[in-house]
Amino acid sequence: MNDVIWEPGISLYRRQAIKEHIKTRLAVIPTIASKLLRIMKLRVEENTL
Repeated sequence: MNDVIWEPGISLYRRQAIKEHIKTRLAVIPTIASKLLRIMKLRVEENTL
């Protein structure tokens, strides 16, 4: 009986953890993109000079 009640709890917890993990990953993407854009801009400016 305990196993039947325990399983859904674990899967729900896992789903929540995965959701949080994805959110943090998605939150990091814009900062990486902006850093890359800054580097690209600097390189372009150096090339034009």
